[in-house]
Parts: sequence; C-alpha cells; structure tokens
Amino acid sequence: MPPDFLSDLPADLPSYLPRTAWGGALFSARFKAEPEDFQVTENLDIAFSGEGEHLYLRLEKTERNTADVLNALKRCYKVPKQAIGFAGQKDRHAVTSQWFSVVTPDDETPFTRWLEAEDSPPIRCLQSARHSRKIRLGAHSSNTFVVRLKQVRALAENAATEDVDNNTAASAGANAASILKHNVKHRLQILANKGFPNYYGPQRFGRKGANVRNALRWLTSAPAIPPIARDKRSLYLSAVRSAAFNRVLSARVQRGNWNELRSGELCMLNGTNSVFQLNDAEYEA
Repeated sequence: MPPDFLSDLPADLPSYLPRTAWGGALFSARFKAEPEDFQVTENLDIAFSGEGEHLYLRLEKTERNTADVLNALKRCYKVPKQAIGFAGQKDRHAVTSQWFSVVTPDDETPFTRWLEAEDSPPIRCLQSARHSRKIRLGAHSSNTFVVRLKQVRALAENAATEDVDNNTAASAGANAASILKHNVKHRLQILANKGFPNYYGPQRFGRKGANVRNALRWLTSAPAIPPIARDKRSLYLSAVRSAAFNRVLSARVQRGNWNELRSGELCMLNGTNSVFQLNDAEYEA
C-alpha cells in the first residue's frame, strides 16, 4: 500500500498546503498569465578554459522546458543524451535562460543555423564558450527571477491586518492601492528577515499530480517490464520526495514551528552545501 502521507494527495497537489505562516493573503492576482510574466536566468560562475571538447551554450527559450532543449541538441549535434550536460531544470510556461554543454568538435553554428529556420522553436543562443569539463547538475550558483503579477486585487478582509499605521495612512487620504502597497512592502520585509515555508510547486508533480500517481504505481507494483527508464525513475523519485517534504512542512506550518530547529533534524549551513544532523547538545545550545 502507498504511504499514508501520499495516498490521499489531491490532484492539484500544492493548493491544499497552508500559506498562513505570516498571516492571510493580502491580495489576489493572476500568476504566469503569459510566459513573459515569469522569467528565470541561470547564473553560472565558471571560468571557461576557452578550449576542450565541451561546447557550452547559454540558451534562452520560451514555452520550452529543459527536456525539449536536450532533444533538440541531440538531433542537431547527433550525440547521445549522455554527451549533453545541464545544471538544473527550468519551467516550460516561462521565459528562461540556462547553460548546456555538448561534447562536439563543432561550434554553435549548426544549432544557431537550425534556430534560424522557419520551423525552429522559440529558442535563442545568447552565448557560447569552450571548456574542458561537462556541466553537472547543481553547478549553477543561483537563479535570478523576474515575476510579473496581473489583475492584482486587494483582499478586504486582510487589508488592515499588518502591524503598520493604516489609520494614519487612511487619514492622510491614501486610497486602497496605497494601503495595499504599504502592507505588501511590510510583508516583504518580514519574508526577507525571517524567511518563508518554501513548498515545492506544481511543476514538480506533473499535470494534476500525475508524477506522484505514476511513482506510487511503480513503487507498489511488481518490477516493470520493460524496466522504467532511468530518467523516469529519477523524475518519479523526485516527485515522491517533494510530496513528502510538502506534507511534513505543511504540518509544521499548522503547528507554528516550521522555522524552529528540532533535535535530530538535518540542517545545512547557510551559503554552503554542508549538511549535518542536529544533536541534543546542539539543540539545547
């Protein structure tokens, strides 16, 4: 039987998760109404050697995810998937730029020529370089986001719940928009200073949670014949881990202790990849 924390997940996975760590929502808005409303730039801090068998390409794409570009590079350079590297997955419904590496003696010309064809996908080559090593998962230093919200409307029930002097603002003739701006600025300051519960979003789980359901069928059934491809196994395991993380985090948010350390929990030093388990002595300290 599937684990209890996964068996009753609704199809729209993240929508059931509590989002009241710092109070109720201040406004409603349309998110990612158009691809241009969600822009992601991958930052890669690598000093390229200028030579080597790996061609690095920084590609900008619209309505295309990382897998789409991998397939395009395979076809263009006639190489197996193992010859292509990338640092992280990017959303489909967005405008994103990220780095790929390809083992090839060619430069970017074959790919850019293909992109200039009439039937080419919405992809642009922004930069290219040579390097001696393949790009690895997690090699990027960070991602930069630009998020545009549309049709923003203040929620009246939460319009004056922040710890700010709304009465003063109102008496000075401020309208609802200025009050909302004041409250949002205050909420953002809280998030910057104290953080927020960072759930995995719906893109991790596939359409209507299909990745989790497929993962549960795989985990609870006899060995698949033919065996599931390695990339599918990785996708399913990632979905299950993410769903479990969301379920545990949601319980902590409801209990009000999501941002408190507990003995035995795994911790990571800020700004590093150093992971350690918090013991009783450290917890008491």
